[in-house]
Amino acid sequence: MIVSASGSRKKLRSMLQPLSSTIARLWARRWRGVRFLCYHSVCQPQELSELARRTGVISVDGFRRHLKVIRAHGYRIVSMSDALKLVANGVAGQAQYVCLTFDDGRYDNFANAWPVLREAGCSAHFFVSSALVGQTVYDGVNDREPDRYMDAEMLRTIVREGGSIGSHAHRHVNLTTLTRATVRSELRESRRLLQEIVGCTIDTHAYPWAVYDRDVLAEARDAGYRYCFAGGVGGTVKALEGDHAKLTIPRNTIRSGPDREENYVTVCGGMDVFRPYSTLKLRMRYRT
Repeated sequence: MIVSASGSRKKLRSMLQPLSSTIARLWARRWRGVRFLCYHSVCQPQELSELARRTGVISVDGFRRHLKVIRAHGYRIVSMSDALKLVANGVAGQAQYVCLTFDDGRYDNFANAWPVLREAGCSAHFFVSSALVGQTVYDGVNDREPDRYMDAEMLRTIVREGGSIGSHAHRHVNLTTLTRATVRSELRESRRLLQEIVGCTIDTHAYPWAVYDRDVLAEARDAGYRYCFAGGVGGTVKALEGDHAKLTIPRNTIRSGPDREENYVTVCGGMDVFRPYSTLKLRMRYRT
């Protein structure tokens, strides 16, 4: 019997779940630094099964519970600006901070996630692919709803109301598969267009598909991004020393489901022990 790579990963995660849950219980009050969480889509319960085929998605109620659990543990939710100041000033390691980020710039981020955040008095950082702003994308499958993305006014509203915007490249493509000239265009065009839309400096970027190589890192730096984010498993940030650290900031990916136990394990640090392996695998694969 042939087992797919994704099937193998799911089986491995299932095997590690008891260990990571135990680590989360022991580590929940002990970790220090900024934990960057990576969300994608927040939807109504009836939309979960459809959206989960295309992106990482949790329900509105699940997201609301995430915020309650974060606060119940005494973690402080901070904006991207404050998170980066804490790291730069060297004081992030004195407490437990959480910074919420969203990838892709989907319409439901504004329609579903942003009202919950506003209600809770929280901020978040939205990484947007500039070519998708205001777009409705059909994948050619008749029984599927199209993918809708936030328009310019929605992005401006988020910034006006206390959120912030970053780049997710111009198109949502794997930058490591492109020529260096195309990577340069993707990164610079995204930054230029998003700055025109929101009227403020864009100096953060999240790599599409969470992958990068040496050329991508160099082009991101040269395009004017001061901080760039990956995905991955586990980890907090206490300080960022040197360009490589600033251009490869780890995040903790939230996985699909209405209210998965695995996501609470992630929030509480249960996956942190696996971070060194995740980092080593990425560096070996993309030679960074």
